[in-house]
Amino acid sequence: MVKTKTNKEFLSAFDRDKLFKFQGEEFLFVLVGYPDLRAYLISRKHDMRIEVCPEINVITRKIDLTEQTGKVIVQHCDQSKEKLNATEKLIVEPDFEKEKAFFDTIPSKIVETAGRFSNSHWEIIRACGIFGLNFDKLINSNSALAYILVSMKIFNPSFTLYNDLSYMNDLITIKQKEILEKALFPGTERMVKIFKKFDSKILDVEILLLLRSSLGTNRITREEILQILSHSTNINKEMLTLLGNDPALIKLMTSNAVQDLAKSKSFKSDLEKLMEIHNLSAKWNIKVAEIDNLERIDKVKQNLLDKVDKKREEQNKFPPPPIPGNEYIAALKDGLDQSYWAKRQGNCIRGYSSSVKAGRKYFYKVIYGGEEATLEINISGKKIQRGDLLGTRNVVVTKELKGV
Repeated sequence: MVKTKTNKEFLSAFDRDKLFKFQGEEFLFVLVGYPDLRAYLISRKHDMRIEVCPEINVITRKIDLTEQTGKVIVQHCDQSKEKLNATEKLIVEPDFEKEKAFFDTIPSKIVETAGRFSNSHWEIIRACGIFGLNFDKLINSNSALAYILVSMKIFNPSFTLYNDLSYMNDLITIKQKEILEKALFPGTERMVKIFKKFDSKILDVEILLLLRSSLGTNRITREEILQILSHSTNINKEMLTLLGNDPALIKLMTSNAVQDLAKSKSFKSDLEKLMEIHNLSAKWNIKVAEIDNLERIDKVKQNLLDKVDKKREEQNKFPPPPIPGNEYIAALKDGLDQSYWAKRQGNCIRGYSSSVKAGRKYFYKVIYGGEEATLEINISGKKIQRGDLLGTRNVVVTKELKGV
């Protein structure tokens, strides 16, 4: 059996001048500079190491040392090798000189390339080191595909990025549609052209995952989204947020209004109003007029609220009472009255609203001499019959109230 290398033996394979060790209570955080570009958490007590992908920023030249997430533990124990899925959190002492020295190992051209993206700098730099000029060309021609490729473990955990470098070079150079297929996007030339429009600064894994989910909703929604993206000259983060988070909202607007919303300074508040319009429209089954410009959002919302109020009033309204009331007995003429009286009396008559609307029952409130009660009337065709007369919490009423 081959003996697993100890941590000391393992690290000796790297150039000592490019090893940067940050001190933690239980672990060392070790960075290996470019071109190797590796990072490990190394246990102080055991021959155990975890390879990690740290968050770095080549613009600010900062390394996130507050929390590192490990994927695989390689443990040296009785000449055996054990692999475990694990998540480790580590707080290590910052060392600004070592951070500076680490970033100094990265060539300025690659720093410039990675700096075009707002995140995933570690993954971008590593891919630049492995795939070289071909990957640089992909970034320049379609930065979104390059970003998806280096983030593939998130889009498709079953895909291993660096196992077959020959196939990876084919993906980068001549099989770019397959990058989308592997990431579970529609693998079409149309999608490749759409992604070409995405500026590298707006790329974000969470937003792209939401967009992918929206594209998979149904064929009609997918085509509507693709139409908007195909005809958009400027695709920004707000556009992707709209299409990813709330694809149903595009059905409320014309294509021009969607474009205007994505560029609007009041994007967030307008989006909240549109979400309210969509939810109310769906809940109350009320169609709204198509919004052709953003100035109409408030008017459409108010018109919808008016219709909801009217519909709510109609739903609460009961048929005319079968018998008239008097100074002691009053009909409960709508759902609000009935609900209020049920709560006050502590009974269950609010559950009979559908029976009242169907003309099978009616309820009256009775107040006499400080005593309160609920009177039930049963209706069958033209036949009207008195039902229960019960007081608060369905207690028996006094003879005096019965006589009313």
